[in-house]
Amino acid sequence: MNDENTEVETTPVDGPKTAQTLALGLITISGITLSLVILSPFSAVIAWSLALSVAIYPWYQRLLHTFKNASFAASVTLLTTIAVIMGPFLWMAHLIISTILEGASILIERANGGGLNLPKLPPQLKAAEEWLDKTFHFREFILSRLQSIPQTLPHLLRSSAIGAIGLALVFFTTFFFLRDGTRLLEEFRRVLPLSRKELDTIFSRIADTLHATIYGILMVAVLQGFLGGLIFWFLNLPQPTIWGIVMGVLAVVPYLGAFIIWIPAAAILASSGNWKAAVTLVVWGAIVIGLSDNLLYPIMVGKRMHFHTLVIFLFLLGGLFTFGAAGVIIGPIMLALTHALLEVWHLRFQNTNEEAPADIHAPPARTRY
Repeated sequence: MNDENTEVETTPVDGPKTAQTLALGLITISGITLSLVILSPFSAVIAWSLALSVAIYPWYQRLLHTFKNASFAASVTLLTTIAVIMGPFLWMAHLIISTILEGASILIERANGGGLNLPKLPPQLKAAEEWLDKTFHFREFILSRLQSIPQTLPHLLRSSAIGAIGLALVFFTTFFFLRDGTRLLEEFRRVLPLSRKELDTIFSRIADTLHATIYGILMVAVLQGFLGGLIFWFLNLPQPTIWGIVMGVLAVVPYLGAFIIWIPAAAILASSGNWKAAVTLVVWGAIVIGLSDNLLYPIMVGKRMHFHTLVIFLFLLGGLFTFGAAGVIIGPIMLALTHALLEVWHLRFQNTNEEAPADIHAPPARTRY
């Protein structure tokens, strides 16, 4: 009778508690989803800020150990980073823009003077040029594109302004990641329903992934710069060392790359009638330099992350399609995060299965988490 009374008394209490739990869960999921939607326009900023913070964090730690002031150490670290990044980029931007404008003016003069009738054109290429000109009005298209370069400068300036704002947001976010990163991690540890050991494992995986992606980006950039300088030296083009350095640095920049240099160089060679050198440069740039990024980067990142190259390649490609250039960072991070969460579930189920037989014959053992 007492058991029945107890059952009758607890039943109406469990119902409201379950409903409250479900309502709280739905509200929490809705809040998290809405927060992700609000932050989605800044996914690229957050991704690049994380990568930059991880890259310069050792320098910040040294300054923090010396000056004992987090704000001052973060400010000095960030200002030094901005000087190191922006100085060479401003120099390269001036060099590239002046060279492109000079090359475009040369091409326009040649096109206006004698069309695009290039000397010493091989018969195969001559036939292809005549077919393109007859079918698609190739000469008029090329000439109009060249003549439109000055008119596109305002659009380039607007795009540059948008890029500058995004870069400023990256630096702004990086400052707080440096100064308050430890506090943010502790806040995540406090609110997330995972043990400290599990969260440490997840955060460690994300940090290792960022190190791997930064390593892969830098190594591929060095290789592309070397390959670009090598082909410029082989073709007796001017200043191969400088242009190799420029191509290597551009390989790190989102939406840009070494092709910004070797495509105009190939166009100038072709306009001069040096078709052999132009075709050689295009083939080398498209196959050797281009594929070094698409093939070697997944291999380098996958090796350091201990994932199969195909898995890394698919997550990189999917990240690029979904998030743009920031997908190079976000794709591997999502892979590492998902894998770490699956391991947490695997260990929890494994511990549950191992403890279940002991519960039948012995007092409950202390759980691991």
